[in-house]
Amino acid sequence: MLGMTRLSLGDIDEARSLLRDALRLHRISGCERLGAQDALSLAEVEFAAGETETAVQLGDEAAEFFRSHANWTQLATVLCNSSAYLVALGRYEEARVRAREALLLGQRTGMSRVIAWTLQHLASVAALRALNQERDLNEVRSSARLVGFVEALLRDVGITRERTEQQEYNKLLEALRVSLGESDVALLLNEGKMWDTARAIAEALEV
Repeated sequence: MLGMTRLSLGDIDEARSLLRDALRLHRISGCERLGAQDALSLAEVEFAAGETETAVQLGDEAAEFFRSHANWTQLATVLCNSSAYLVALGRYEEARVRAREALLLGQRTGMSRVIAWTLQHLASVAALRALNQERDLNEVRSSARLVGFVEALLRDVGITRERTEQQEYNKLLEALRVSLGESDVALLLNEGKMWDTARAIAEALEV
């Protein structure tokens, strides 16, 4: 908890030191549950520090524990986070697989935060890979509508983007504008704001 507080204050080095110490101590003492939680938190810090591969590795370690202990809420969280790290690395297929599983878990457990972020991650997969590959622009248009839905959902539940989600969002909007143009993006965002959750999830699962 203290490590994440330091991260929220912008003290990445101190946050990393605190969480690395906690992870090491919990592993030595055999506290696997606390170690998995430390790994989940440390992954966010490593990502903020630019150590994205390390963040993915830590996320995978945490996911393995949460999956084996049927802790679905924590598994949804770590898969959601890991999909963002993989998007940043340009590993879009791996990001898509993790985000889809996290989305379904978030839907099952009623986690609005996970639903919002995984929808954004899947929208990012669609928009960003279109810049590097020949893709159907209908998928990119669907991505823009998903972003609009996410904006409405965040407003309704009172959630704001933190560091990980904000940096992805900035790249996502730029990719949409490059592919579709400013005016089309604005129109599609407004269309997505009218979607309901079931429509948004169904569209995202088609990515």
